[in-house]
Amino acid sequence: MEHNNEMDMRDYITRLGLDLTEKKDHIKRQGLSLAERVLELAEGALYKVRLFEETAQRIHDQKCRTTDPTEFYTLYAASEVCREYEFK
Repeated sequence: MEHNNEMDMRDYITRLGLDLTEKKDHIKRQGLSLAERVLELAEGALYKVRLFEETAQRIHDQKCRTTDPTEFYTLYAASEVCREYEFK
């Protein structure tokens, strides 16, 4: 009888260990998936920042080249909006 209880206990511990290993692997996969998604979002944000910086620079360059007062003030306003968002 004791031998049977000991075997049952060993089987239980083995199953428990396998279950914990499976759960650990599942959590690791979820963590990697989450890390990949965060990286994708960061890359997207970086792309948007670069695009914003390029647009702000083009607006600034055009503002410096224009001789039309209306266009200058329109570009000046756009430039100020870019500067405002740049610091947020």
